[in-house]
Amino acid sequence: SHLDGDLGNVSGVARAASNSFISYPTIARSPNGNGLRLQFQAAFPGYAWAMVTPYGAFTTLQVIKDGSGAMGSADCLYLEKPISADLETLIFTGCELLSGPQYQVHLYVEGLQSTGGDGSFAGAITFQVTPSNSFTQYPVVISEINGEGFTYSLGVRSLGILWSVLVKEEDGADVDFAAVKAGTGATNNGACHVEAFRLVGNQSVQEVSHSRCGLLQLQKYLLFVYIEDTNGYNDGVVSQPIVVRVGATNRFVDSPRTTGLPTPEGFQVTLSTTNNGSAWGMLFRTYQQASSYNMVSFLDHFYPDVISYWNMTCAVDNDVLWKNAGDNSTILTFTECGFNFSQTYWAVVYIEGPQQTRAGALSHPIEVVVPPSIYFWSQPVVTVARPFTATIRTAAARDALLWVVVVPE
Repeated sequence: SHLDGDLGNVSGVARAASNSFISYPTIARSPNGNGLRLQFQAAFPGYAWAMVTPYGAFTTLQVIKDGSGAMGSADCLYLEKPISADLETLIFTGCELLSGPQYQVHLYVEGLQSTGGDGSFAGAITFQVTPSNSFTQYPVVISEINGEGFTYSLGVRSLGILWSVLVKEEDGADVDFAAVKAGTGATNNGACHVEAFRLVGNQSVQEVSHSRCGLLQLQKYLLFVYIEDTNGYNDGVVSQPIVVRVGATNRFVDSPRTTGLPTPEGFQVTLSTTNNGSAWGMLFRTYQQASSYNMVSFLDHFYPDVISYWNMTCAVDNDVLWKNAGDNSTILTFTECGFNFSQTYWAVVYIEGPQQTRAGALSHPIEVVVPPSIYFWSQPVVTVARPFTATIRTAAARDALLWVVVVPE
């Protein structure tokens, strides 16, 4: 049965691989951020191609031979490397690996007499980089948090280096180790950043301080801490975000305002605050000047010693605020102002609690209107008009000189 078919000629024969593995590749040491060591033994002398890729990257024989998609520098790649039939070690460096993600190393070998594409592929070997350092005590804030900054403590496994950065809450979503190292998004125009702090290791607890952070009260910030060993391979760990919030040291109950009439000598501002504390005040010629300052820039220019546009006058410097029972208002007096009559100026007031912590509140610009030098209590009224004379009745706010001119209608 089944003997009535046709037999065709075989057009080719299968070829044996030009090289194969006596010992399949293994990773010889724990990989780090710089790279790894791969050991293997081929059956015959020949050539090897090897590269490191992210986990799951698309690879073919041609991709491996071209080295396209390989991680890191040229030192993290082998193209047609001569090999013997003895145990071989490939050292990959400059791979720029991070701790956490998975990677794969790919190895392909051919024999000396290969016609191309007839070698053996070892398959993708998956690995991860073990962090070069780790926390033995997670970072925790141990000091008062004020406008200037704060101190935190931590413990680490081994000698190493630390970077930390404080950012606004809305800037914390994309923070990674590179952002922490660079201080990207650090508050106060990048000032709230600790760079390359040396760690002693051995699980010893160390303290790290952030200063000149320019923090605002009642706002939420996020602290990120990155640690690694001393090799500088970017293979450390980044902490989870640690919430930092500045408590309220003092606030305005209502908006500060002038009280009484300003004079060329000066003026007074009345304000109500939630706590006892201190106040600083500054005068500006225009609204644009007054509104150009936020709390950080105001403190940088005028705190704790006011540097006045008015030759160190017409300013309030660390005046005491008292919150008394039933009355939490304070009057601040600005003197030696040298105002011009009939002009408008603008003041800005900063308040904080009893301690100088840079964690207070800044007012909006306060309008200061200097009245004319004299004004009428009652407007002039003509009571008698004759061809050659006229009588006018009026009243001024105080003794003054009066000029009258009669013109045709």
